Amino acid sequence: MTNKSGINATLYALMNLLDAAESQTGLAALDEVSKAIVRALFERQATGVSTCITDVSSQCGIDAAPATLLRRLRSLQHTGWLRVVPSTLHHRRQEVLLTPLALREIQRASDHAEKALSKIRPAMP
Repeated sequence: MTNKSGINATLYALMNLLDAAESQTGLAALDEVSKAIVRALFERQATGVSTCITDVSSQCGIDAAPATLLRRLRSLQHTGWLRVVPSTLHHRRQEVLLTPLALREIQRASDHAEKALSKIRPAMP
């Protein structure tokens, strides 16, 4: 359903639902660039794609300057959201991995979103 301004109401409602789900977790404390990094790392890690520090700026599609991304990576590392480990692919690479804390908060956000969705959609057979 599209309204007069051309905004798809369903998409807008889903975006609000996801924002509300994230607001009930530790993700709410992160700025938008940090959230984008966590989301990108989760997607890559879930599909088995190794991610090094330079991949975050070159392959994750996050709209931020490389220096900003590096600062956010360091901040996320210091606050326990991610860890940087030597890569098994090359001795000069450093792989970026989400920590159990980050994975737990993403799961909590997912659980909140599923709960909210189940209230607004009919039960699927």
